[in-house]
Amino acid sequence: MDLCPARKRASLANPDALDEDGLLKDVDVQVPTQEATAREDKRRDVDEFFLPRFIQDMQGKQKKYRTCKVCP
Repeated sequence: MDLCPARKRASLANPDALDEDGLLKDVDVQVPTQEATAREDKRRDVDEFFLPRFIQDMQGKQKKYRTCKVCP
């Protein structure tokens, strides 16, 4: 039972059709427009919430740690 008789049903002619790249034709592939962010850009959030890292000797091994700025 169709609740809206004015609406037509859409049907796909061939939902498995592939384009020249081997992708489905009905998939709209978007090309990334921005370059990948630099490592420094990713570190900004870490630097915002943590103090500079320090090296501590634990059981004969040197490990890198950072102290949280906002933690009590």
